[in-house]
Amino acid sequence: MPLNLLFIGGTGNISTACVRLAAEEGHAVTVLTRGTRDVDLPASVVQVKGDAADPGTLGALAARGFDVVVDFVAFDSHDVHRDVEAFRGHVGQ
Repeated sequence: MPLNLLFIGGTGNISTACVRLAAEEGHAVTVLTRGTRDVDLPASVVQVKGDAADPGTLGALAARGFDVVVDFVAFDSHDVHRDVEAFRGHVGQ
């Protein structure tokens, strides 16, 4: 069953491989990125340029509703708390 996935920070060394694999497996993948790296992602991947620290950006993404959100750029408890607040009630996992 394909899932609707959001990867926050999906253009790093580990996250790029995860994004590619998820897309190859047939999942709908959206990536939130600052757009500072030129990474070749599958054409099916939706790339959103923005700042993960911006509540407006996270709120707009949360409104889209995702089955799973994975944050590769959550570096401390503040970042994790921000994500939980933004996506509460809008995500399956």
